[in-house]
Amino acid sequence: MALFAFVDDSGSSPSDPMYVLGGLVLPSEAWGIFSPDWRAVLRSDPAIEYFKGSEVWDRKKGPFAKLTTPQRTAKIEALSDVIATYVPLAVSCRVDWETFKSFRESVSLEPELDDPYFFLFFALIGQMILLGREESRFDKVSFIFDNQNEIGKHVSLWYNIFLKRATQDMKQHLGGRRPRFGDEKKLMPLQAADMFAWYQRRSVLGSLGHESHVRVWKLISRLQYTSVLDYKHLVKMADDLSAVSVYHS
Repeated sequence: MALFAFVDDSGSSPSDPMYVLGGLVLPSEAWGIFSPDWRAVLRSDPAIEYFKGSEVWDRKKGPFAKLTTPQRTAKIEALSDVIATYVPLAVSCRVDWETFKSFRESVSLEPELDDPYFFLFFALIGQMILLGREESRFDKVSFIFDNQNEIGKHVSLWYNIFLKRATQDMKQHLGGRRPRFGDEKKLMPLQAADMFAWYQRRSVLGSLGHESHVRVWKLISRLQYTSVLDYKHLVKMADDLSAVSVYHS
């Protein structure tokens, strides 16, 4: 049964305290049913065009701009119910921006690889390989990423680096397709991944706030595997991938 992980990020600005890459994994058949259910909630009154976590509380622009606070909360809870119904595997990796900045200052990064997304990308794939080894139901997952900021151009290069360094055993646990990219405003599963990544970051930062957000997080994180990249992890990954020349300070 083909498994697909839809992956999005949260906290990509260097001014943010934390950068999270998170995804939801389900069989392709389940995603085919999931999407109409998600779309039905978007279109229910009051209708919104798409879900984007960072735009939920924007009252000037975006899909939630004209909604009242109760309407926003109800819409989010209804969407989280859709995720909870399918009980996807939720995977995420995160890194503190300050940690990455310290790492960046102590190594010589190739310009095209000077991006925390690069390290989160490899960590997430590595995490899925480990899960596939431990539990066959999570084996051979193919990835679909949000294409924001044309990240796909870089990921193609990054994935080639990964394949060159991966052992045959690692490769056999990957899905049969190279990573693909989509528009989160059009792909319902990417919107769900955005919700998960957004709430993952808020949870770790202790900023869930209202109890309704706590309820949503409990719903969408029931089957969750997460990892954190500290300075030592970043250096080891850089050495393993031969992506940088390391100069320890």
